[in-house]
Amino acid sequence: MTSNVLPRFGKVAIVDNKHQEVEVVEQLLTANGIPYVYYDYGKLINEAEINKIDGIRLVFLDIRLEDGNEEAKNIYSVLASTIETIIGVNNGPYTIVLWTNEYQLKDEVEEFLMKRLSDEDTTRPTYICALDKKDFLEKPESLFGRVNDELNKNRPLEFLITLESMTMEIPLSLLKMLLYETGNGIDPSSINKLLMLLASVESTDEIDNVKATKNILSVIADLVKDRYLDLTSNNNRISELAEYMDVLPTFDPNNVSIEVKARLNTAFNINTHGSENEKLPGKVYKTNQIDDLDSFDKSTFGKKGKQLVLTKKDKKVVVVYDLIKVDITPGCDYAQDKAFISTYAYGYLIHIYKFEDEKGNKEWLEWKYAGMISDAGGVYFTPYFLNGDELCMLLVNTKWIRFEKYEVNEDNYLFRLNDSLTSDIRKSASDNIARVGIPCV
Repeated sequence: MTSNVLPRFGKVAIVDNKHQEVEVVEQLLTANGIPYVYYDYGKLINEAEINKIDGIRLVFLDIRLEDGNEEAKNIYSVLASTIETIIGVNNGPYTIVLWTNEYQLKDEVEEFLMKRLSDEDTTRPTYICALDKKDFLEKPESLFGRVNDELNKNRPLEFLITLESMTMEIPLSLLKMLLYETGNGIDPSSINKLLMLLASVESTDEIDNVKATKNILSVIADLVKDRYLDLTSNNNRISELAEYMDVLPTFDPNNVSIEVKARLNTAFNINTHGSENEKLPGKVYKTNQIDDLDSFDKSTFGKKGKQLVLTKKDKKVVVVYDLIKVDITPGCDYAQDKAFISTYAYGYLIHIYKFEDEKGNKEWLEWKYAGMISDAGGVYFTPYFLNGDELCMLLVNTKWIRFEKYEVNEDNYLFRLNDSLTSDIRKSASDNIARVGIPCV
């Protein structure tokens, strides 16, 4: 039962002004091996600064933390400031269990917290429920059953927390595997020896601390990717997670707006927060630094890529094209910090503007935009995504590849594609590598 309440790598926070009333909860969590931290509210408010703990997944929160405080707004303000004190901005999803027999206050508390709490100061709770503390004092063994019944009402959160538990096992199994393969036991000297071995795996030259660290991280990254692939092919794990998918039959994908889909595509495929100075492939630049621009624009790719005409009910949606180049240099050149020649593929960044109806209302039309593009050999197009507030997509001509000396780029840096898109473009380009520098005519 406890595994459905919290994963064994999750954390529980207990906030109360009377420790004796929550000792039974602590005993149950300890007996089931679930990590927790107790905050004495009286001491909490007197601390100058609290070290917030990331990864809190469940908070037991006494609704009346200050004796004699009867004004509803004051009670709720105390709860909000308490959450801001202990929950960090990158905490991730968590549930609040309000200790109260005043169930009618639960909705008011939830409404107040969602309005008051700011993502700049803390993390908003994903789910809030209310339980009577007296029930547990009379019947402690009912704790996990009652909490589990509440969490069952929020299956997506359970799914994510269970997934977190599974993925947390990966670095542990990875360390165990590495030590086993090198014939070492788990002790400080063996781990130190292991790291030194990893530091020299990809290098035959003399290495310093920075170079060694890069090598170690490179090796571990490849191993972790492989372990995650093991997770996706493990039928038992997938079946366990599939138990939380009973909400899907009631979901209609057609009700998801194109803006929401575009935001998800951005999160999955585009790094808009990174810096041009990061030594990573996949960078996209707006450019006019191509000698035969006119030839490129009038090529088969240019003609077919630019005939994206969007109309609905005899009204046209405006689209704007920018010439771009995408850095598809092999990632290993960046990782090993070698002097190398950068490899670029060229294409277009398409801005798709909102359609405006007769009343002045603006919206994006629900289209699969990639389907509007005529088929042209060697074309790679990304899903649509949001760049700022603009709906965009990329068309890349993988037959038009240029090699350039690696130096400070004078073009306008836009964002970076993730590894998956960069690899796809690179693979497509490899089929046409013999045509380097030859326009698609």
